[in-house]
Amino acid sequence: MTELINGNVALPEELQEVPKMIKILEAHLKDDFCDYVYQYLQGVEKGNKQKSDSIYIVKEELKKAFVKFHVHMACLDDLFKNSGLEVTDIEILHNHDYTFLMTCTGFKVTGDDDMEQITLYGHKFVSGGARIKWESPKIPLDSLSSYRWYNELKAAADDARREVERYKYGNYTVPEDHIDEEEEEKKAKKKQTKLKFDKDLTEAAPAVDDLEGVFGPNVGTDEEMDPDFETAEID
Repeated sequence: MTELINGNVALPEELQEVPKMIKILEAHLKDDFCDYVYQYLQGVEKGNKQKSDSIYIVKEELKKAFVKFHVHMACLDDLFKNSGLEVTDIEILHNHDYTFLMTCTGFKVTGDDDMEQITLYGHKFVSGGARIKWESPKIPLDSLSSYRWYNELKAAADDARREVERYKYGNYTVPEDHIDEEEEEKKAKKKQTKLKFDKDLTEAAPAVDDLEGVFGPNVGTDEEMDPDFETAEID
């Protein structure tokens, strides 16, 4: 018989949606590492926020997710508008020269789920090869936004948040020096365990003198076990 839940057909367990445990609120790239802030969505810590300063190297998927913000930074900085270029499709401008002037190093999402706003952080390259810090205003990610390309920006934000979450759960590269440290720790723990095991065996084994005091000087020998051992006849 088909199982119903609230009048709907119940999906098999493998097809049921798994509740999200966390929500990424903020992330910043620093060299090859990513610091981030997330909020618990389930459990006793629901609603609490946690900051993580990671020691692991980001993979290309996360870097590419941040690159998708560059064209939006160029739009928000009016680089296309001031050059007289009319933007009819922002997706075709990811490789435009003006887009390459912008670099995104972080984002921060605020507000409720149905009224989220995003702030972008990064750098803008200016004449002379210099670069200046750049920060966007808070941009709504819903239909009330004054930013024309809010749908594309929300898609980029969702992708970046998903990659940061994957990074949190292990999609990263462990630095070689950290691997060496972990191996040294494992060797040290293994050595300590062996020393403790040898020590326990030594303490547990009774001394020969102690046995002699209980069973006599020939304890454990054939003579002690059977005085007639040598003269015994075998049938």
